Amino acid sequence: MISTIQLNNLIVEVTRKKMKNIRLRIYPNGQVKVSAPLKMKHEIIHDFLASKLVWIQQTQTKLQQRETQKQHVDNKSCYVWGKRYLLNVIEQDTRPHITLADNEMRLYVRADTTQEFRQAIIDELVTRRIKTRHSAAN
Repeated sequence: MISTIQLNNLIVEVTRKKMKNIRLRIYPNGQVKVSAPLKMKHEIIHDFLASKLVWIQQTQTKLQQRETQKQHVDNKSCYVWGKRYLLNVIEQDTRPHITLADNEMRLYVRADTTQEFRQAIIDELVTRRIKTRHSAAN
């Protein structure tokens, strides 16, 4: 059974399960979920969340800052196969691609490229290199 509880501007998803203790989870996207015993009263869950509200908000802030730091910006270190590369994002109106030279990774993308797409390009490079090494070894 799934329901929601609202505290100030925070909406918490509550799932009732066959369990003994209440469990609070905060996901990287900031979503808050609680699993609670089937027979636990709604007021008890609400009071529990109210007592944890400051901690929840602090944790959400930390997670948001961590996600922001993961975004790819110039002069950030990226690790590929255990080797450190200094990321240099070059915005051009060309097809997205990456070059690796010495200790520098150059990521060529269009100016309107999202952070998620930039990460996908880097992930694709790693996957492609692994497949190339694997096929060369066989």
